[in-house]
Amino acid sequence: MIEKTNLFIELVEMVVSLHALEDRLNERTAHLPITPLHYKILQLLYFDGDKSLTALSECLGLSLPNASREIKKLEAQLMVNKKSKAGDLRSLRIELSPRGIEVMTQSLSMMEDDFYATTGPWDQQRTEEFRNALRVLKKNITF
Repeated sequence: MIEKTNLFIELVEMVVSLHALEDRLNERTAHLPITPLHYKILQLLYFDGDKSLTALSECLGLSLPNASREIKKLEAQLMVNKKSKAGDLRSLRIELSPRGIEVMTQSLSMMEDDFYATTGPWDQQRTEEFRNALRVLKKNITF
């Protein structure tokens, strides 16, 4: 049991480190004309695809009215679109607009530059080792 506990503690330490890295990389998004919460919404939609308002509110820990208000703000900035199946508003989905995709692409490019500048040189072997480690983590830690 102690071995499992130590493993879990190491995992939590890694997650905390990853959050710190994410915060550092997200500093580059300060120039964007959106709030950090709006950036989180765009990031979710970029990596996970379109979502219902309920799913977004659950992912972000927001009430439905607050999530709806934030989506309206992003929609006014032409960052997201609302879509529904043949006019059925009950199945409303939120997706990135072309402008939202462009903002995310530019932001991720700047973050990538920072990541490689911070972590030093990457040769083929280091890149493959890192890629394999990510695959192992994805395979074993998916919710």
